[in-house]
Amino acid sequence: MEYTSYMYSHPPVGNCTIKGMVYKVTETDYGYKLYVKDGFFDHKRVVVTCDVRYTPGTEIEIEGEYRPFEKVRNPGEFDSEKFYYSQKIYLSVKADNIKIISRDKHPIYSMTDTISEKLRSTYNEMLDSKYAAVYEAMILGKKDDLDVKVSDLFSAAGIGHILAISGLHISLIGMGLYKIIRRTGAGFVLSMLISGSFIILYGIMTGNGVSTVRALIMFIIAVYANVAGKTYDMMSAASLAAIISLVDAPYLIYNCGFMLSYLAGCGIAYVYDGIRKIIKTDNKILNSFVVSLCIQITTLPVILYFYFQMPILSVFLNIIVIPLMTVVMISGIAGVVVGCFLVPVGEFIAAPGVMLLKLFEMLCQLTTDVSWNIVTPGRPGAVSIVVYYALLILIVHGVRNY
Repeated sequence: MEYTSYMYSHPPVGNCTIKGMVYKVTETDYGYKLYVKDGFFDHKRVVVTCDVRYTPGTEIEIEGEYRPFEKVRNPGEFDSEKFYYSQKIYLSVKADNIKIISRDKHPIYSMTDTISEKLRSTYNEMLDSKYAAVYEAMILGKKDDLDVKVSDLFSAAGIGHILAISGLHISLIGMGLYKIIRRTGAGFVLSMLISGSFIILYGIMTGNGVSTVRALIMFIIAVYANVAGKTYDMMSAASLAAIISLVDAPYLIYNCGFMLSYLAGCGIAYVYDGIRKIIKTDNKILNSFVVSLCIQITTLPVILYFYFQMPILSVFLNIIVIPLMTVVMISGIAGVVVGCFLVPVGEFIAAPGVMLLKLFEMLCQLTTDVSWNIVTPGRPGAVSIVVYYALLILIVHGVRNY
């Protein structure tokens, strides 16, 4: 691409001609955003605003005006520059003219987009538009149609994480497929290759978000450990996933989603693993509470740094939500697959998931209506964050060796 020399600088606004492949498309109030890169494993990317949707996998030539992303001017303001840099996107282009060079440059992208659009239309046939949009966000990674009120409500209540592709999705789909293939009599290696390939395609279809990539790498490591007869260590897998992600996109270190995704994993694999050695119980409710609390403790400084506040009742709300998410996911996935062929049957299968989403919505409303639920201590300083995590590590290390 012609903007290569400007990747880490801020060129003046000007005209440009860029050739690349569309790998992702999102719809906005003003048209479409095309995410364009040079090749399959390219680091040179731009985001293009235009009026026409182009299918992922299409190679295009864009003529238009380019500009760098704006820097943050006020404390707490959304940092669009670092956000896009973390996705390896370094310029924004407003297209004046777009010419199609090849409609099927990379068939994988066009195939996954076709599947995604089919599933998306099926959700809209089966369900009310509000809950269809929630499932599109949860299962397909498409947030274009998501009701802002629902998104804000879930985030304010502390369960906004359920709207992102996460380890739960990869575990349910990937491990479920792996076990099914194994039960047919297929060998370990063949089962790993088929389920691993499927999950990689799922990642491409859903946009390969931060938490998706983490979960995908950790899934491949877990399956490989099973095939090789080794013990799977969650902390080691998460560390390797973080290293791979940061080598590929160094600016991820500034990405809030990246931090929260890995810290939540550390909360389970390190903090909870240490705490459960002194809280020995088979009570599932108590264990769910401890897991939720450990995640909250581990992610607290980052939440405060980016959002300045925290919902106290989210710990208790997640005790209800997280276990029930398995039912929501299975219901939504099975429903849309069957719905592609028999819409009424798919609607029936998806009904339990929709009922639970309505329950989540009601519980979120109840907790956000509590006046003392939201605590706003403000943004912590760097020294406070370092001291907090140092003390947390010392305490957990002491408990683990108790």
